[in-house]
Amino acid sequence: MSTDHSHPDAAGNRTIPVELRGVDALEEVSLGDIWVAGQPIGILVEKSLERSKELEQRYEELEAENQRLRERIATLEGRVVPDPTTKDYEEKTRDEKVREVRLSCARKATNNSGKASIDYNDVMTLFDHHPSVGHTYTLLKRAATLDGFDYEKRDDGNDRLCVNLDDVKDESVFHAVNKPNGGDPR
Repeated sequence: MSTDHSHPDAAGNRTIPVELRGVDALEEVSLGDIWVAGQPIGILVEKSLERSKELEQRYEELEAENQRLRERIATLEGRVVPDPTTKDYEEKTRDEKVREVRLSCARKATNNSGKASIDYNDVMTLFDHHPSVGHTYTLLKRAATLDGFDYEKRDDGNDRLCVNLDDVKDESVFHAVNKPNGGDPR
């Protein structure tokens, strides 16, 4: 319960009384001698510091919980998201094909210091030469929309999807890549 210690001044503004207690000269004033709203300012500062520490600790706890939940979600997504490699090409949605292209590139990167690329020929091999030329490049471009993946347009016309696993933020990619039965793309 708080008490309003403010008082209106001559103009009607609310003011809070400040007092100096236990000192004879201004040169001798310490935080403990200054009182605001009936309490020594030292206590107010101390309470504020305690509250700040409590809030900082709570923030750290929430950050740790947030990270734990992100990891849990990634694990669950890996279980729920069906492995697109178990379907025939014709049965796969475009999003499933894009995911498979990403995972193929990410798997390649795990064996290459976290960086890799795949091109038209890799995608054609991945899908047993089913997609058209245009659809193959569409899949590469769409796969590049996730953090850590980039579409590289090359002068020789052999555009490619590049990945840097250090920049990938989607935990489900890591889970699928590290999953023993993650559907190893060809």
